[in-house]
Amino acid sequence: MPEQLVALHQLSSLAVPFNRFITLPLVAAQMTHVHVSDVEVVSLAGNNIERLTSDTLAELKYTKYLDLRLNELTLPTTDTPKFVVLERLTHLDVRDNRIGELDIRVLRSLEHLNCERNSMVSLRLNGTSLRGLFAAENRESCVHFSVPL
Repeated sequence: MPEQLVALHQLSSLAVPFNRFITLPLVAAQMTHVHVSDVEVVSLAGNNIERLTSDTLAELKYTKYLDLRLNELTLPTTDTPKFVVLERLTHLDVRDNRIGELDIRVLRSLEHLNCERNSMVSLRLNGTSLRGLFAAENRESCVHFSVPL
């Protein structure tokens, strides 16, 4: 992706679906930084993204809506604590990936989660702000919610 995209300060949504990205392009992540632009919505659906690095997630910390459906994500449980930097994330779409277990209890602001068709056996999430959960066609044997009193 061209680095000049960062200069588009009025851009609020960035959709680059169905390319051949294997990781989240750093330019796309940098565009969500509040001092660079107003991008709060990032769609990377239909790429070949397998993992999200700590550096990339750190750049996405101001993102509110993240669409990663139709990729190759596995999201090992050792990677999900890194999601703590996404404190403003309200919508996460990871359907149609290769996620076996999803533990995103660190996402306290999450309102909508779509994790359908992942063959998941376990789902753990924070229910504090949750309004919509779509988890059909998985193999979940357990779903855990943590809701602080």
